[in-house]
Amino acid sequence: MSILTNSSSTAGAIADLPANPLDRYIGQHVRLWPYLRGAYTKDCLYRLWLMVAKADAFHQLFWGLHEVESRHGDLEHFCRYFGEDSGRQLFIMESTQRDELAGFLWMDDVIPGVRGIGSVFMAPAYRGRAASEAVRLFCRYGFDEMGLHSIWGVTPWPQAASLITEVGFERMAILPAFAMVQGVAHDVRIFRLTKEHCAELA
Repeated sequence: MSILTNSSSTAGAIADLPANPLDRYIGQHVRLWPYLRGAYTKDCLYRLWLMVAKADAFHQLFWGLHEVESRHGDLEHFCRYFGEDSGRQLFIMESTQRDELAGFLWMDDVIPGVRGIGSVFMAPAYRGRAASEAVRLFCRYGFDEMGLHSIWGVTPWPQAASLITEVGFERMAILPAFAMVQGVAHDVRIFRLTKEHCAELA
């Protein structure tokens, strides 16, 4: 099922342009779509939520929230977290091989023209090369379209740290036992990718 509604929608209209600017963000495994409310199928956020639910990964996704963990898997909470008033820019990753969603990324705490904090969730079937490609497309969009000079990553999860290190992020700091997830303390690692370093890696 396509995530686009129809050609009259915002995203559909972009996709129908003779020179679609989003064609620059299509890889071998995934393509990037900036989320715009009303531009996609009405169940779009629900499908992203369901992807996380199937992976039983809400505690990993929302590790930094200081609230009752049972709320993390709540659909209403999820939709509010990525709502228009949240200040977050959500990006949807669609598979180029199958007609399905592959994952999503988002940008937090954006200072226009300066920096943003990036986060990623990929469905288990799209981890590995597809995930690396998704992060690269996401960063390129942040630098080229949002005018950011640096993108930061903050995570307690070794798998996520390995992913963004592979893409080119450099570790800047470690915060020992900074995060408490399900009663267990985790070190949190802080990473940065600059626009200049990203260009060198291209």
